Amino acid sequence: TLVVVSDSIRRTPKFLAAVSVAAHVVTRPWLDASEAARSPVDPAPFAVKDAQAESRWNFSLRDTLASTTRALLGYAVAVVPGARRVVKLPSDDELAEIVQCAGGVFFPALPAVPPGPTWPNGLLALVTPELVDAPPPKTSSRRSTGRSPRQALESLPPNTLLGLVQPDDLFGAILRKHLDTDTDVLPFVSERAP
Repeated sequence: TLVVVSDSIRRTPKFLAAVSVAAHVVTRPWLDASEAARSPVDPAPFAVKDAQAESRWNFSLRDTLASTTRALLGYAVAVVPGARRVVKLPSDDELAEIVQCAGGVFFPALPAVPPGPTWPNGLLALVTPELVDAPPPKTSSRRSTGRSPRQALESLPPNTLLGLVQPDDLFGAILRKHLDTDTDVLPFVSERAP
């Protein structure tokens, strides 16, 4: 049993990773009680209760911890070029841990390979809708990387991209342990000629 110690629910990278694999999320007094008992005590009386955060992010921590579902099992998640210019994201290492704990495969950039056995359901491109048609991102030397986010998405191998997912929707799916492809995933409409 994995126990995560927290006084409240914060959508930090560590919490997002842990909520996919934790059996209990408890408050700090659980540590004191366990130390006094010289062994782990029942975590139930020390369960974190944070109605405000649960309401804000539309999930129930109790239901999430009771579920054995892994929200991203069968999916891959990749960061679209330029996404970090538009929205604050965890580091690649943190995103990898979050996605992997939720059962998915993480790519720090769009992959050049089609879906494989570890992600047969397709790729979720982590992006905001306004970024899709943004100009190509600049390198540290202020030169363009050459491809806009749209061009990068359109260059993916056929049948790779399931859709676009905004960070808040991805993190919400992880907190609920359920990815709703109708509401959490946005379609990508290619402008390439068929």
